[in-house]
Amino acid sequence: RSLKDDDEFTLLYSRFLVAQQQEAQAEVELKRFLRKKFSEPLIDLYGQINISEQQLSFAETFLKKHADSAVLYLSLSRLSIAQHLWGKARDYLTKSISLAPSAAAYAEMGTLLERFGEQQEACAAFRNGLNLVHGTSIGTKG
Repeated sequence: RSLKDDDEFTLLYSRFLVAQQQEAQAEVELKRFLRKKFSEPLIDLYGQINISEQQLSFAETFLKKHADSAVLYLSLSRLSIAQHLWGKARDYLTKSISLAPSAAAYAEMGTLLERFGEQQEACAAFRNGLNLVHGTSIGTKG
């Protein structure tokens, strides 16, 4: 029983379920835990599992109490992308990057911008993500 209340165990178990192509069960486990206690690693994985339209509205319930979580906004953007809510996804990505720039958020932003033919902006987003990974300064010029 104590393992069910452990966020690290829930994360490992949920990752195992995803690897076994049991995303629906992983979503249930993540949701069960997140209802009790917010966890950035768990909400991050939750945002990568796209099995139902209700996931976005569930994840959005955390905005009020965790408005400072870049990981939450990244997850919300991924769930928005899965539902083809492009404007919402872009807004969430922008917020995530403004709170705490990450290579993952920049990669998602680059892919989203590329989808809509915004090549220069997409390249800048990808470059910024790579710069974060390699520890160089972030710049938008070429």
